[in-house]
Amino acid sequence: MKHFVTFLILLLLADFTFSQPAGKEKFSLHLSLISENGKIKTREYKSTDSSEIKSIIETEIATLHNKGFLLAYDSTFKKDHFTTCKIFAGCRYKAKTDSVFIKKDSLNTLFYSLFKNSKYYSYSATLRQKENLVKTFENTGYPFISVTCDSLIFDNQSIGFRYIIDKGPLILYDSISLHGDVLVKSKFLMRYLQLPSGTPYSEKNIQAIPRRLSQTGFLESSRSPDLWFGKDKARINIYLKKKKANKFEGIAGIIPPPNDSSKLSVTGEVTLYLVNTLHHADKFSLHWKKYDAEGQLLDAEFMYPYLFNFPAGMDLKFNLLKKDTSYINTLVKVGVPYFFSGNNFAGLKYEQKTTRVLTKTPSSSTANINLNSAGLYFYWNNFDRIMIPRKGLGIEAEVMTGKKEIKKPDGEKSNEDYFSQHLQMSYHFPVAKNFGIKTELQHGLLSGKTIFENELMRIGGYKTLRGFDEESMSVQRYVSGLVEFKAFFGEYSNTFLFFNAASYYKNISEKINDSPYGFGWGIEIETPAGVLSLMYALGKQFDNPIELRNSRVHISLVNAF
Repeated sequence: MKHFVTFLILLLLADFTFSQPAGKEKFSLHLSLISENGKIKTREYKSTDSSEIKSIIETEIATLHNKGFLLAYDSTFKKDHFTTCKIFAGCRYKAKTDSVFIKKDSLNTLFYSLFKNSKYYSYSATLRQKENLVKTFENTGYPFISVTCDSLIFDNQSIGFRYIIDKGPLILYDSISLHGDVLVKSKFLMRYLQLPSGTPYSEKNIQAIPRRLSQTGFLESSRSPDLWFGKDKARINIYLKKKKANKFEGIAGIIPPPNDSSKLSVTGEVTLYLVNTLHHADKFSLHWKKYDAEGQLLDAEFMYPYLFNFPAGMDLKFNLLKKDTSYINTLVKVGVPYFFSGNNFAGLKYEQKTTRVLTKTPSSSTANINLNSAGLYFYWNNFDRIMIPRKGLGIEAEVMTGKKEIKKPDGEKSNEDYFSQHLQMSYHFPVAKNFGIKTELQHGLLSGKTIFENELMRIGGYKTLRGFDEESMSVQRYVSGLVEFKAFFGEYSNTFLFFNAASYYKNISEKINDSPYGFGWGIEIETPAGVLSLMYALGKQFDNPIELRNSRVHISLVNAF
């Protein structure tokens, strides 16, 4: 017995030793592919792993089978570390276009081609066509469809399958049941999620529920939806959780004193953004800005989506701008957005703008203007969160055309064509675990026979061109860009370096064309009150040198709730 155990141990050790791959040994494969007409293609392979040689042969056979060479086989000879393999492809089978019988269908027998896009038989194509067939029925009201292979059909060098399909009953949406502490109207949600009562069941729409809820910006799923099927009806339980979507933002800007003053100037800006106050995914925003001693801006907007449970909504906006004692502008906009995905929309817009000159001193650069215009506008974004997104793309665009009535100081009136366009794009993307980049592009254009100072666009400051006073540049057309490099040290907390530049033009009393730029550093810190931001910026305009005494400091607080 003792000798037997010793012999067994030695045998196992010997087997273990001889089964180890030699570190420098190489295995060779000479592969010959022989086609149906006898043509030969040869390939050479080398590997330090014998199992890889075997895998190469099996892969070649499987590839031929999937291309319709169903009878492909190999003849393999091994000697030491050298393998010779001949693979005979055989004949290639064509895909036979055959019928599919639908059981219990009101039209008796319907015919579907499983191979309408395939000239030759392919096993993977067969599975793909079968899956597509099942998905088609699942998304048109038949969630209980079953597909079984009835027979295999060979005809010379063709192969086909005959499937029997039992569609099951036609299922229609009945209602949804909402669970959670979020108040939102079920009629709106049924339309928004594309689950209106009485329409055919769609598996695709059920699977899309979590994604579409997240796209609202204020809702998300707390768990996957579940379904109850009754007689020809489907009821859906949806579990909701509120996301922080309301936002308050306050910004203060500190401007260094001019040469003849020792006092600092302070600018201010407040934004309030509220979502779902009427439980219909509605949005309300209020924006106020003080950009110099006597200049102020007030902006209010209300949007009500899915009006009467249709994808179209209502968009109302009011804007008031007062430029010290020079002029005052009012703007009223009415839009009809069509929602195609989440909060994203495209729509039609009408606006009426009035500008009135306040100064009594006549000037050829200003005039009283009444403007009526109409056009298209577009909004789309897929930001991962409302505050300080780390990834996503956002696009806002508007094109307007119309007529403006001009009344000059001397009482002369005239009518002219008017055209404007605006574009804003921002893109956030991560470059490492705690690092990211934000890029932004803005563009604006006003076009017409006569353009006056009091109808120009205004840029400069925290949101358009950092390193300069708020709304300090009046422009007829411009393009600006921003690059921001962020280093995160918390969910929202980060420090960043930035560079922004612009090119603008205007021709009122004289032609002005300049390319200002600014750069600086900032930090955003998450606090119990919100995200506190501090930014220091320098800018260069015209031929003026960069000076520290002309720096700009912006302080802001953003709170989502």
